[in-house]
Amino acid sequence: MKGLKARGNITVGINWKEAKLVKVSLKSIKNQTIIVRYGNLKKEVTLKAEKETVFDGASFQ
Repeated sequence: MKGLKARGNITVGINWKEAKLVKVSLKSIKNQTIIVRYGNLKKEVTLKAEKETVFDGASFQ
């Protein structure tokens, strides 16, 4: 998976449609818990090493 790199060596993939979040994928090289922010919303996420975690835009509603 290629994409942006976030703090903590997390690869981030983002899909947008009409300026709205459609899908986010996160993949970490190690187990870690992070806070994902979208606008004013926050979501705590536990990432498992080498496993892709995917959210849709509705996860942040």
